[in-house]
Amino acid sequence: MDIRTFIFRTFLSGILLLPTLANSAMLVEAEIGVGAWFYDTVGNFNHQGTYADVDADLLLDDDTGSVSYITIEHPLPSIPNIRLKKLNLSASGNGTVTGTGFTFGGVNYTSGDSITTELILDHTDVTLYYKILDNVIDVDLGVTVMMLNGSAEVTRGGVSNRKMIDTTIPLVHYKLGISFLPTAFRFQFDGNHMDMSDGYFCSLDTKIIYQPDAFYGVEVGYRDEKFKFDGKQGLYSDVDFEGPFVNLYVHF
Repeated sequence: MDIRTFIFRTFLSGILLLPTLANSAMLVEAEIGVGAWFYDTVGNFNHQGTYADVDADLLLDDDTGSVSYITIEHPLPSIPNIRLKKLNLSASGNGTVTGTGFTFGGVNYTSGDSITTELILDHTDVTLYYKILDNVIDVDLGVTVMMLNGSAEVTRGGVSNRKMIDTTIPLVHYKLGISFLPTAFRFQFDGNHMDMSDGYFCSLDTKIIYQPDAFYGVEVGYRDEKFKFDGKQGLYSDVDFEGPFVNLYVHF
């Protein structure tokens, strides 16, 4: 059984359990949120060529990504809670190659070439976690599977040179939350990371949550996502997306 089949079956099992939990008068909580992330892109990217700086060579601009998620928590101690998150993450640019140029996908791009570029690192994260503490201090531990689906592309003279990126990455998940009672504010830090022989991947959120009502709230924070490919997918790259974000959510 591959990892995607396992995730689907786990999620389906959780959905099928909801009527049982409801009939047993147990509390099932859900949270649905959407948000925007305003990020800067830094680092370098290398596919069958030389290391190209994402700003100076690939000319990638700052951009805005969208995020949506749903979290389901329940009181059964042996079954993990689940969170599904979809993040659209991309950056594009255009202009003239300067300096010594670079090589991408075996093609040389030299000074004076007019190019357009795009880097897409969309991913869906499935997190299975247990609540270790659930009070004024909130601690979660679990695992996240990041299903990364994207591409890197350089176009010159109407001819596109594209590298597809499609991989599944297991990550360690952790969260620490502190409520500032009796106010409606809360601090939260959560992350996912994994250091492997063929890459390092990390996502960190630091945020302040304001929930004036039991049924809705807003999150404001700073997100940093690192994608370091050290041979994975045939890439040798170190790209960092970071910047502020805001989320709105409903809780029931």
